[in-house]
Amino acid sequence: GKIVRRAGFEGTSYWRAGADGQARTGSEHAVLRQQRRDAYLSSFGWFFPERFPATFRLGSDVSLVNQKFQVLHVTPQDADGFDLWLDPSTHLVRRIVAGPEYADLSEYKVFDGVCTATLGRQGTGDPKGDVVLHVVSVATSAPAPPTVFVPPPAPRQ
Repeated sequence: GKIVRRAGFEGTSYWRAGADGQARTGSEHAVLRQQRRDAYLSSFGWFFPERFPATFRLGSDVSLVNQKFQVLHVTPQDADGFDLWLDPSTHLVRRIVAGPEYADLSEYKVFDGVCTATLGRQGTGDPKGDVVLHVVSVATSAPAPPTVFVPPPAPRQ
């Protein structure tokens, strides 16, 4: 029920809606690289290499809480890179690390033929600021309407 972030990206510029409801747009190079990375992540771009070109490099294995992970470094075209931490026994993504942020993923389920995590904990290392996401359904039948990429109208005064 809580909106934690309202933002959009249409490929060349981005917008973010603040707590006041005002949308602010921009096209700063560094922010665009982050927006492209985040769009790639939210689109699961690694499953669509023809649409979303990227380079992949296998990293060193890491351990966290007595569990070993295989790390895959991903750098989408014209975007900041990130790391996917894979469970070597299932090959499921268990952690995504992008800059100072991470998302731990678990409780995978299949919705209409699509396997996805249904529990995610996103943070920066301070548990007080963590955001927990619960996925209850996944719609796969229709593409998102173009209006979801447009900044929201200014709030009424």
